[in-house]
Amino acid sequence: MCEPAPAGKPAPDPTSVPTSIPAVPAAVPTLSPEEIHRLLVKIHRHHSGLLWRFIQGLLALDEGRLYLGLGYSSTRQYAEKYFGMGRTATHEALRVARAVADLPGTSRAFLNGLAYSRVLEITRVATPEKETLWIDFATRHTRRELHLEVQDAKAKGRHHPRDENHYGLPAVRMRL
Repeated sequence: MCEPAPAGKPAPDPTSVPTSIPAVPAAVPTLSPEEIHRLLVKIHRHHSGLLWRFIQGLLALDEGRLYLGLGYSSTRQYAEKYFGMGRTATHEALRVARAVADLPGTSRAFLNGLAYSRVLEITRVATPEKETLWIDFATRHTRRELHLEVQDAKAKGRHHPRDENHYGLPAVRMRL
């Protein structure tokens, strides 16, 4: 807990960002576009690693039923109270945490900065044998294209992405 503030001084803000997290330089506009890009990539990679650890922690809490010891009836209730996560977000985080246990390439890619939104999609369809194809597809296409390809693969029972330029969209054919 925080020490009480000395008389005449405001109490420290318990929600403030810890000082151990590096801050973005105050004068970001003085950075070149390349420097800003490198900074954003570094922060995103760090964020992905933290998010991976966060969902692994939720999974440990869920599988061990450790939420009971904290006074909650479910992981969902705990996650809603402490992190503002809804039912779907909690369910998806636990689903992804379970899925990456069988997808080591996806887990590594996530830890190295692959966006959570892409990991969510990959874990819906990838198998250990085909995950490399999905990771490659995810890094070469937009999130929307990945989403459409995953939907199409699920609908057709495929465990791998199709060849280029389909993205899960139906073919449009007409006679003139």
